[in-house]
Amino acid sequence: MNSPDSGYTVYYGTSAGVQPGGAGVSTIDVPYDPELGKPPTSVVIENIVTGRWYFRVQAYGELNTSSGAQQLTSPLSPESSFKAP
Repeated sequence: MNSPDSGYTVYYGTSAGVQPGGAGVSTIDVPYDPELGKPPTSVVIENIVTGRWYFRVQAYGELNTSSGAQQLTSPLSPESSFKAP
């Protein structure tokens, strides 16, 4: 999704089963960058404390059709995890 209304959202937390709006789940929005012509392909998450962290990503964008603009979101990515030292 490489339009000015596109990007992705990173959902993360310290418990497995990360879901948007879930208890203890934080989010980072990574919007389209006009200088890159797309959303950045990486993001730094600061203040991660020691322990296991779980992540999911969801892309979003806008599709222009003859009947008007439509907001789209991708399915959530599979959950990934890593252990912060």
